[in-house]
This record gives sequence, C-alpha cells and structure tokens, in this order.
Amino acid sequence: MSPPVAVSFGIAVPQDVREGREPLPDVARFARAAERLGYDGLWTLDRIQGHQPVLEPLVLLTAAAAVTRRIRLGVAVIILPLRSPVELARTTASLDRISGGRLDLGVGLGVDRERVGAVGLDPARRAARMSDSIAVIRGLWTGERTSVDGATLSIRDWMIRPTPVQRPGPPIWFGGHHPDALRRAVALGDGWLGAGSVSMEDFGREIAFVREELARAGRPEAGFGLGKRLYLALDDRRGSRGPALRSWLADHYRDPQKAEKVAAMGPASAIVEAALQIVDLGGRLVIFHPVTDEERQMREIAAEVLPAIRAALAVRGSADDGGPR
Repeated sequence: MSPPVAVSFGIAVPQDVREGREPLPDVARFARAAERLGYDGLWTLDRIQGHQPVLEPLVLLTAAAAVTRRIRLGVAVIILPLRSPVELARTTASLDRISGGRLDLGVGLGVDRERVGAVGLDPARRAARMSDSIAVIRGLWTGERTSVDGATLSIRDWMIRPTPVQRPGPPIWFGGHHPDALRRAVALGDGWLGAGSVSMEDFGREIAFVREELARAGRPEAGFGLGKRLYLALDDRRGSRGPALRSWLADHYRDPQKAEKVAAMGPASAIVEAALQIVDLGGRLVIFHPVTDEERQMREIAAEVLPAIRAALAVRGSADDGGPR
C-alpha cells in the first residue's frame, strides 16, 4: 500500500494584544496545547507598522520556544527589506539555538514599496536588497568570517556566533505573488508559502508556476516546501465566528469582501474540504489561521478536522495502490 501523502499542519499563534489580557500566559498556554494536540508548527506573521496591535513575530516565537519541546516555530513572512540582515541573522540563530533547531524563517518583499524609504532604501532596489540579505544571512549562519559585496550592501569579514542548530541553517521560506518573486523563491529558498490573503484559484496558479520553475531548475519537489495559510472560521453553532472573521479580514486587508474571497467558513467539513484542496494543488503544509476564539478553534480543529483530513489522505493512498475505491 502506498503511504498517505505527507502533509504538515500548523496553527497560527494569536498575535493581537487585547485589552485586559496578558500576552505571555496566553501564548504559553496556547503553545503548550498546540504541541500536546499534535500540531506540527506554530506560525506567526509580520507587520512592521499599522494600527492593529500585533506582537513582533520572533519575540512571540521565543516565548513559545521556552514552553515547548517538539513543535516547529515559523514566521511567514518577515518583510526582509525593512530588516538589518546582520541583526536578523543573529536573532534567528539565537532563536534556533534556544529552541533546539526548530525555526522556519519566512521572508518576503512586502506589498508597500514606499515603506522601505524608512530604512534609506530606494523602492526600486527592494529585490536586490532581498537577494543581498539572503546571502548575508546564510553566510553569517555558517559561523565563519563572511564577506558579501552586493548591489545594495557590503560586509567584510563579519562573523556571528552561536550558529543555528540546524545546518546549514533554518529553512528559508519565501512568500510573494509576482512571477519574479516565485522565481526568486525557487532560486534562493527552501520553500514557498502561499498567502492567506489569496484565493484558492490564485494559489493554484501560483503553486503551479513554482512547480514548473522547480522542474526547470532540476530541483525535486520532495526537497522544497510548498504550502498555504488558510484563514478560517469553524462554525460554533452560535454563528459568531464568521462575522468576526469577516470583520478582521476587512480591517486587516482593507477589503470588506476579503473573507468571501479567501476564507473557509462553516462546519468541519468545509474546513476539511479547503485543506484538501490545498493538498490537491500540491501543498504539503497547511497553516490553519482562526482569528477569533483561537484556542477553542485550535482544539476543535484538532478533534474534528485533522482526523478527517488524515483519514481522507490515507484512503487516497490506498486507492492509488489499487485498494478499495
């Protein structure tokens, strides 16, 4: 019998600071529960500026690392042109070290070209800074003296220690939608992650493009991560989660129709169907992202959604091997 398709399931860590709540106990409880329930990863997102009170992702993952032992710790995605690559290399190496080698680093250009002016960068050079930054980060992760003479930055004989536990370093996932961004993911990255803000139709086109680029580059898909964030509202029979998700997405993306375009809402079967669609399109990582009643939804997904997905994948493996259909 063929083995079931290997798919990893992550859960988004709540990052919003809420009035009257202490973030640290909430994060610790959530992270412990996610690990106990069998999730494969805890994932954060990055937002440098904005009106929403969102905790910095690597700080949040550091708190989660302190109370867990197995579950992986991911960010998707760091807006790389707005960060110092030297400082980011040091911070991520330290996080990978204290977590015992569990970090996944996602990077992207960001959607707002003009924000890079805040760090003195010409918006037209964002992509070049991205490539230069990856070279700096990977070089510094080796623990050896590193020199990079890039189009947007240069370092001479820089070194950081301690190095990451993972060798040659944590997996670097890329975000992005433009064909150039997808090509860059294949050329420089260890994986590509589709955004929660894109529809399943758009995700299908983007992942197909990435897979074609992998084939063209002679890179096997088995060694390259492919996945998607999935915004969701698992129906709690009171009907309160769907409106809350719609409101959150409208506020976050400034689009009142965003939930209808990108989210999975309804009973467990609707969430299972959306997750399996990601897998059918080639995804091997699904990040479940509820935005309200997060801890309860995390538990309900583990109890009602994950078993159904795994059972469906097991049946498909059996059918592919000529078993019952």
